[in-house]
Amino acid sequence: GWYNGLPEYAHLSPDLTLGDTATVIGQGNVALDVARILLSPVDSLRGTDITSQAIDTLSKSKVRRVRVVGRRGAMQAAFTIKEVRELMNLEGVAFHPLPADQLPPPEAKLLRAPKRIVGVLTKGSSLKVGEAARSWSLDFNLSPTSFNADEAAALKSISFEKTTLSPDPFYPQARASGTGEIVDLESQLAFRSIGYKSEPLPQLHELGIPFDSAQGIIPND
Repeated sequence: GWYNGLPEYAHLSPDLTLGDTATVIGQGNVALDVARILLSPVDSLRGTDITSQAIDTLSKSKVRRVRVVGRRGAMQAAFTIKEVRELMNLEGVAFHPLPADQLPPPEAKLLRAPKRIVGVLTKGSSLKVGEAARSWSLDFNLSPTSFNADEAAALKSISFEKTTLSPDPFYPQARASGTGEIVDLESQLAFRSIGYKSEPLPQLHELGIPFDSAQGIIPND
C-alpha cells in the first residue's frame, strides 16, 4: 500500500537503513512482492509507477538479506509460480537452497501448479549465495512468538516456534501445530503480510444470516 501510493498509507515512513536483514512474515504473493521491492536494484524501479517517496527511501536502503517466513510448508504457501519465478530471476540476487526434506520427493504425484512451483524451488536461482550482493530465502514451518529488542529499543531478532504439519507435510490442506521448540532469527526490520480477516456486515444478524467470527467467513459447504 505504501509503495503503490495508497493515500491511507502515505504517512508511513519505513526506515530501511536500520540493518541489512529484513523479515517478511507471510508467504503469499504480496509477501513475495515486498521481498522483490526490497531486493530490486533501485534504478530498475525508476521506470515504474512506484511513488517517488518510495524510490527515495529505497535508494537509501541497507537491506541485503530478506527472509520470507511462513508457519506451514512449500505445498501450503499461497504464492503463485509467476511471483516466485520473478524473484528467482531478479538481477544480482541469489536464493538460499531449500533442504531436501522440505520438498516432496521426485516420485510424488502433484497437480500441475504445485509441480511447477516445486520445479522452480528445486532449481533455485542462477547465482549462488556467495556470488550475489543480495539474497533471499523461504523459511518454512516457523510461527512468530516475539519481537526482541536491543539496548536501543530497536529490533534485534524475532523468535519463532517450529511447527509440524499434519496429516502430511505435503498435503495441500495440512494444518500446522507448534512443537515447543523456539529459534531466534536475526532481523533489523519486519514486515507483516498475513492477509485479511473478514468482519460481518451489521445487517447479517438482522437477516438471520450466520457468520463464523472465529474464521471470518459465512459457513458454507
